[in-house]
Amino acid sequence: MCAPPLFLGIDCATPTLAISLWSPKTGVLASSHDLVGREHARKILPALADLFSRAHKEPAMLHGIGVGVGPGSYTGLRIAIATAKGLARGLDLPITGCDTLAAIAFGYLEDGEMGIATLDARRGNVYAGIYQKIGDEVTTVEATIKSDRRTLQNRYPMLSLIEGTPYAEHIARQAGSRGSLSPRYL
Repeated sequence: MCAPPLFLGIDCATPTLAISLWSPKTGVLASSHDLVGREHARKILPALADLFSRAHKEPAMLHGIGVGVGPGSYTGLRIAIATAKGLARGLDLPITGCDTLAAIAFGYLEDGEMGIATLDARRGNVYAGIYQKIGDEVTTVEATIKSDRRTLQNRYPMLSLIEGTPYAEHIARQAGSRGSLSPRYL
C-alpha cells in the first residue's frame, strides 16, 4: 500500500517562521507559526526537525516542497528558498514558489470573501494584493502593488485590509504546481 502524498510548506518572508506538513488525504499533519524576528536562520532547521517529529514523518516521505517567495525581507526569503532548495535537491523533490500575500489571504479570508492582503513596506507603505478565497483555493484578483494604507482604503472601501501571518498550509498545498522561485524582495 502506497503512503499518501506529503508536502512541506515554508515561509520566512515576514518576522514569522511558518512551516506546515500537509497531505491531500489527511490535511494538516503538523504546523507552526512562530514569531522569530530575524532569527530564521538559527531556528528553521530545529523547527523543521520538530515539525517532522510531531507529525511522526520523515523528510524522505515528502513528495514536494512549497516555499514563500514574498514579497518579503531579503534575508528571510534567501533563508527559506535556500533551505527548500537544499531539501529538494537532497531528496530529489520538486519545489514550487508561492506568493506570500496569497498565503496570508488563505488564512484570513472566509469562503467567497475578497480582501487585500498586506505586508509592511516601511515608511507608512504596504505591499498589497487583492485575493479571493473560494473553497480551499485563493486566487489573485489584483497583483501586488506598493501603496499607503489610506490610498488602499479609499480605493477599495468595501474590502478589508488583512495584515497577518502567512499560512504555510497554503504554501504546502501549492507544492507540485508551477510557481516561480524568483524572490520578491521588499
